[in-house]
Amino acid sequence: MIDNLITWRSFADGSQGPIARQWKVNSFPTLYLIDHNGVIRRKIQGMPNSSALDKEIDALVAEAELAKSSS
Repeated sequence: MIDNLITWRSFADGSQGPIARQWKVNSFPTLYLIDHNGVIRRKIQGMPNSSALDKEIDALVAEAELAKSSS
């Protein structure tokens, strides 16, 4: 069994790559929590508290599902 798999889209282009520069990534890891409308809801630099991050993600997924069912 492999632990700690990343289950979301990710990328790395180095500290001076075009994406890192455009998104102003100053440290690694840097995570951007983006909602279903493409709005950055939170920028996290360094290792996040995984249980708090899971709760934020769950809330955003519920928000997206609610928006989808309302349309």
